[in-house]
Amino acid sequence: MRFEYEELHSAPLLINSIYEGGRKKNTAAEDPLTKLFKVKGFIKSVGNRGGFRKSRKKW
Repeated sequence: MRFEYEELHSAPLLINSIYEGGRKKNTAAEDPLTKLFKVKGFIKSVGNRGGFRKSRKKW
């Protein structure tokens, strides 16, 4: 399956699927992983720059 950037917030994680990034030139800002791993109740998505790490929880 192929998922476009705009639908990643609700896309399931499936083996051999393609998750497209955004169309802007700033590829880091539209990385598909940040939308796939967005966790409700957190300010940001999990980080993946230099490895995965958790984000701060909003108060």
